[in-house]
Amino acid sequence: MPSPPDSPASRLPSTALAAYALALAWGSLFPMTGWRDAGTPLLGFLLDPWPRWWTIADLVFNLIIYLPAGLLVALLLRQRGLRRAAVPLALIAGSAAALGLEALQTLLPGRVPSRLDWLANSAGTLVGALAAPLGERLVSESQRALDARRAISPSDSAAGLLLLGAWLLIQWPGQRLLFGQGDLRPLLESLASLAGLGRSADPLAWRLTVAHTEFAEALGVAMSLVTIGLLVRELLPTRAPRSAITTGLMTAALLLKTALAAEAGRPLAWLTAGAQGGLLAGAVLLALAASAPRKARLCMSLAALAVSSVCSTLFPLDAYFATAQADRAGSGWRNLEGLLRGAAALWPWVTAAWCVRRLRALGPTPAPGPTQTNAPGPL
Repeated sequence: MPSPPDSPASRLPSTALAAYALALAWGSLFPMTGWRDAGTPLLGFLLDPWPRWWTIADLVFNLIIYLPAGLLVALLLRQRGLRRAAVPLALIAGSAAALGLEALQTLLPGRVPSRLDWLANSAGTLVGALAAPLGERLVSESQRALDARRAISPSDSAAGLLLLGAWLLIQWPGQRLLFGQGDLRPLLESLASLAGLGRSADPLAWRLTVAHTEFAEALGVAMSLVTIGLLVRELLPTRAPRSAITTGLMTAALLLKTALAAEAGRPLAWLTAGAQGGLLAGAVLLALAASAPRKARLCMSLAALAVSSVCSTLFPLDAYFATAQADRAGSGWRNLEGLLRGAAALWPWVTAAWCVRRLRALGPTPAPGPTQTNAPGPL
């Protein structure tokens, strides 16, 4: 059922498409290093023989990964009145993007562009575009639900929802500490290398010692829990079940951690002493911060994001974790893991930018008049 005529078009498809395009480019071109001219035409793979070895899993993955491309492009075209042309235009756009990214893989070592991958990507785009009418109805229903419960502008609401969804996704790769997003160590290592500082500026030397492991993990986990809780409170109004939604997000993340750890026979490997202390401390801190004015909560979110990033960056070296990650690096999910690790490193800073945008949207706090008191802002 379409939205009422006076209801503005949802910003979720356009915001999601921008985030998806960046993620797709990063994942397709990971690790983004070692570019070289192989001496072959960029589109030469289109004339290569069909690959002798391929798997159904790879084919299905290449198809599924482009479903959002067709769906989101078709949704945007339908919003702009191009309903009949939505499917062919979405197919052209998705297929062209897949072709360009496959061609760029020619310049990366260890990457082999494939005509079969490109065709699977194009097929995924087509399937996603054909699902646009159903997606439009779902977006319309979600739009009406948000209109009834929205606490902030449509664009900020869409971006905030994507940040929460991205936070769940970045829990998939292995992490040195629970909810360990914002690890800037690879960036610091690259900057030190570019600056020619050598071992004297090796970020490994900046790590905390093993004696600080539990404290760093507890602090990082607590700050992550506070961040998610305050983000939910900023997105939804007072009448919404914000505590239940926060609990549901944390539970979903922990279930994902449990399922992934179960593959190694240690389903509760994440439940360390530091994680236990962090979850308890985070719940207490969130309960105390929940009643603060909106601007204060946003400032606390910024501080929590910075602290959690510092904890992830300086977390003590774990030889077992490093070995496990080296084993996973050669798996078929290397590109997806690289994408999610990059997203995990950027997530706190993108979220911080969102919080700053919200602070600016709230405007300056009015000075209390002669008969006014310093009452807290709206929840």
